[in-house]
Amino acid sequence: MVSGLVGGIFLTWSAFASATAQQPVPPEVPAPKPAPAPPAKPAPAVFPYFNELGDTVVAKCDAIVFGKVSSIKEMLGGAVVRVTVTTWFLGDHAADQTEVTLLAHVDDFFAGNELLLFLQKFEGGARFTFLNRILKSDPDFDAKKKVLDQTLELKKLDHEEDRRRQVRKLIYAGVDARDAWTRWHALADLKHALANHPGLVTLEDRADLRALAKRSSDAKFQKALLAELTEKEKSP
Repeated sequence: MVSGLVGGIFLTWSAFASATAQQPVPPEVPAPKPAPAPPAKPAPAVFPYFNELGDTVVAKCDAIVFGKVSSIKEMLGGAVVRVTVTTWFLGDHAADQTEVTLLAHVDDFFAGNELLLFLQKFEGGARFTFLNRILKSDPDFDAKKKVLDQTLELKKLDHEEDRRRQVRKLIYAGVDARDAWTRWHALADLKHALANHPGLVTLEDRADLRALAKRSSDAKFQKALLAELTEKEKSP
């Protein structure tokens, strides 16, 4: 009786195990595919100034100010520079904000210096680094500030064609200017326009600029301007 019970249990378990082994294995369910990444946001459109200062410096600036270096505090690897601002040319700021803080090298600034600063935010925070600077003591400061003023006026022109036309006028005026710095800067703007903005300077413009060059009393400038115009005319 016992052996029959044991035998029955054995047979029953064996049958169960055999039946279980013969059951089909369910197919593997593939892991769900990851959700597609959201499309990247398009980069903000670049505002073309069509002149050298605007395209290469102002377009990269978060702020442009004129002020006086009030203090310099040295720290490991650099310095914290505080500038008392007297004029904001560009940049968002509180109505009563009269100071900016820069991160710079120790010897980049000296307390008491008055200067025009082209600034970029440091890691998106409240402090800045500088892209360029012009000391008030620079003998060409007024001429350089005038170019900045003219460049910021371009930003007020909504239509590209209006900005292109204005840049051409400024090149004409600059080439014929009395002071040497303005003449050479106009030549730099001409080179920038020819290299980066095809079609801005027309064949008629080149003929007029050649005529201006030939009547210039600055022999070195005359030679450089004529060489630039001739080189571009040879280009395909």
